Amino acid sequence: MLLNPGFIKNDQTFFRPHHERTQDDSLWEIIISLGNQLEMTMLAEGIETRGQLEQLCAPGCELGQGFLLSAAVSAAEAAAMLDRVPGSSWLGPTIDVTAR
Repeated sequence: MLLNPGFIKNDQTFFRPHHERTQDDSLWEIIISLGNQLEMTMLAEGIETRGQLEQLCAPGCELGQGFLLSAAVSAAEAAAMLDRVPGSSWLGPTIDVTAR
């Protein structure tokens, strides 16, 4: 079986606030570069500051999540938010988040 993932999701432990430049920055830039070369979508989680957002966008991270962008919401709230974006289409199966 051949795996063909389309996303690389990176935990916030791979990057630090922009003012705390460390060797982790090089690791993060290498991970983004590798993902881009493999034509994978890069997603960073745990974005809390404008500096982190800028640090992640510069080398080509395409997607992000974290409190800077939005507080945690339920699946139903997330679906409603996506439905309000004109022309949006989001990846993933259509599920009934209200059924339990």
